[in-house]
This record gives sequence, C-alpha cells and structure tokens, in this order.
Amino acid sequence: MIIPVNFVVDGDDVLIASEAGAKVEAARHGDVACIEVDHHDTLEHAGWSVLATGRLRIAGDGDDVAKQTRLRPWALSTPEFLLGLRIELLSGRRLWHPAGGHHVTRR
Repeated sequence: MIIPVNFVVDGDDVLIASEAGAKVEAARHGDVACIEVDHHDTLEHAGWSVLATGRLRIAGDGDDVAKQTRLRPWALSTPEFLLGLRIELLSGRRLWHPAGGHHVTRR
C-alpha cells in the first residue's frame, strides 16, 4: 500500500501524524514500512532520492504532535496519533545532469 504522508525527521525517527486507520493498525503490529522522498532542482539540474526503512510504532497521541514535534499536518485538523518509524536502513542516490552527460551517485 502506498500512502502519501506529512512527516518530519527527528534524529533516527521519521514522525507521521495520523488518524485511525491502516497506518495506525500497521504501527500496532510493528509492520515494516518505507518512506521515500524525492527532490529535483530544475535550476541546478540535480536531484536526489532517499528511501528510509524501519518498523512502524505508535509514538504518542494527538497532543504529542503539537507539543513534541515541528510536524504540522496539512490534511488533518486534529490528528489522533503520532507514528514513528525508526530508520533501520537508509539508501539513496544523487542525480545531476551536467551539460552533455548524466551522472548517478548511489549510497
């Protein structure tokens, strides 16, 4: 299942605000999840893609979202849960397109 989320990175954790549903159930079971972030800068002709993998958990309730993070959910007025994904595996690559070529750096 692919679900867009609003998130912040806090140390080795990715924090996500959520209402009850599939993400919360996955967190209750400690399911493995991935967060992918892509960025492309058209002025620099460069970009990057990062994939963070780990197990989901419930990190707090809705009050924790406002009190303990910089997270400002754009889709929820009052999120019920704060979910955490401890980054266990991090991979990515940087891409840039200089004149006359294409280069990829993998990490």
